[in-house]
Amino acid sequence: MKDDQATLHLKSLAPGFYQFKLTVTDSDDATNSTIANVTVIKETDYPPTANAGPDKIVKLPSGEITLWGNASTDDHGIASYEWSKTSTTGAVDMQGSHKAFLHLTNLELGDYTFRLKVTDTLGQSSEADVHVFVQPEAQGGPRADAGVDKEISAPNDTVMLDGSNSEGVTTYEWTQLKGPAGAVIVSPAEAQTKVTKLAIAEYEFQLTVKDSQEKSDSASVHVKVKQVENRPPTADAGRPQAMRLPDNLLLLNGSKSSDDLGIISYEWTKQDTSPAAGEFLGRTQLEKIAMVTGFVPGHYVFQLKVTDGQGASATAVTTVEVHPSSHQVELVQMEIDADPMTYTVAQKNELISQLQLLLRTQQDDVIVNIDGLERQQNSGRMIVLFYVTRPVAAAVADGKNKHQPEREMLPGPEVAAQLLKRLKADASVLGTPVYSVDTLVCQNNCSHHGHCEQVTKLCKCDPFWLQNFFKAYLFNEESNCDWSILYFIIVVFILIVTSSCVVWACIWCVRRLRGKKYTKKQHHKYKLLSDEEFSAPDMRKVPKTKLVPRKQQPALFTDSDSDEETLYENAKNGIRIHNVNGFSRRQKKI
Repeated sequence: MKDDQATLHLKSLAPGFYQFKLTVTDSDDATNSTIANVTVIKETDYPPTANAGPDKIVKLPSGEITLWGNASTDDHGIASYEWSKTSTTGAVDMQGSHKAFLHLTNLELGDYTFRLKVTDTLGQSSEADVHVFVQPEAQGGPRADAGVDKEISAPNDTVMLDGSNSEGVTTYEWTQLKGPAGAVIVSPAEAQTKVTKLAIAEYEFQLTVKDSQEKSDSASVHVKVKQVENRPPTADAGRPQAMRLPDNLLLLNGSKSSDDLGIISYEWTKQDTSPAAGEFLGRTQLEKIAMVTGFVPGHYVFQLKVTDGQGASATAVTTVEVHPSSHQVELVQMEIDADPMTYTVAQKNELISQLQLLLRTQQDDVIVNIDGLERQQNSGRMIVLFYVTRPVAAAVADGKNKHQPEREMLPGPEVAAQLLKRLKADASVLGTPVYSVDTLVCQNNCSHHGHCEQVTKLCKCDPFWLQNFFKAYLFNEESNCDWSILYFIIVVFILIVTSSCVVWACIWCVRRLRGKKYTKKQHHKYKLLSDEEFSAPDMRKVPKTKLVPRKQQPALFTDSDSDEETLYENAKNGIRIHNVNGFSRRQKKI
């Protein structure tokens, strides 16, 4: 008991009258007092009430029965039981004389009286008597009595069957005749038994009894399980959750769902608006607590459907926000020739040491942190995810930047470029073949005209934009979206028109040069004929002649290769032919 506190706690007080004085003092040492009266009254303990059960009838040759005294009561609990035989009838064997149940065997014909005395914790006692009537063996064999029909209401699924009023019985056997399968008879070989896991239906149970001579008799009892009102269940999918990668295991808890008849099935589903990633482990999708893994960043909505025994159901949803890793953009993935199923911790530590040696600079001492080991699905090789940190020089300044972390992460592209440079100089420096090194998240801006696909690390250009093939393939630079399709078409059109003009000009020049040469070759010199060579004929006697263009002349009259004009004369026909101004003239000789 502390007397200097505002609250005074008293215990172990004996019955009586008590006075306590309280004195309080303020900061100026002024005091005031008051008196508290406490009266402790002795608690009243009522005596127990003994109950030895109803009178019993036993038919020979059974000769045994169990008396139940567990119906006795007391306000503070019964401390002991004591059974005794008060009648003078024949001998009997008593087992459990100091327990709530008394088992009697070897009963003889006659009437017995047994007394039960119960005592409470204060020594108060009470007594009750029970009579047992032992009757002679029934003629014609035993008689079975399965008791009266029962009716219970769900969700209660247990009933007590009582065949103790059967006569001349040595063995009992309870069986189910009608009703849905699944009911459980707890003690099928006892006179009284419980039947559990009853559904809403009507049942019939049969009691078969036998006497010492193996004569038997049967009786049946009907049990009806009804439903007063079935309320639909209440589904509870749990509170919204959030997680951050690389953590990739989620528990969905529907254990707070409830129903008046009891829930018999659970079903978890992922709604259509959620990302396709994220799979349930095993059959946990149909269990109270489901496990989900394989997430990618995004907003997920999960629905829980619960169903009771009558088919009534209810649904509830919960949301999960999956955030990307805080250092995802700095992660570097390296594909090496190894199997993650057989990769040991020693090999992992050796790989970390080699990477740190490769990435170490003169200024900083870097640390490589392995973020995960994955198996490449197609090739079966191992993908190592890691990031690199270095000390922050400003963090160790004199008392400055105390809240700044002592280490910072190196940019992922810088680490990947440096590692590729070292591996090109010596591909076997890590002791195992390296197939690729790149950042986990593609950080190519695609010339601000597209986006980078995470799997292929290639740019997917926006409409009307395409890749600069010369830069990407000839100069081995990263994927891009430099060229506009409109500009590309215009340039190609200009090139085609220019090429066509150049070709046409060349053809025109060649033709012009050939035309000048031909004209020069066909030029002839002409001279006048003398009077002796040609005398004017009498035009009146000369038939009309026809002028024929040179190009229509037969091959016979084509010009020769000489520059001199050739004159043909036909002496027989008197025809003279000569060329004048590009035409052939025929004249008949006079």
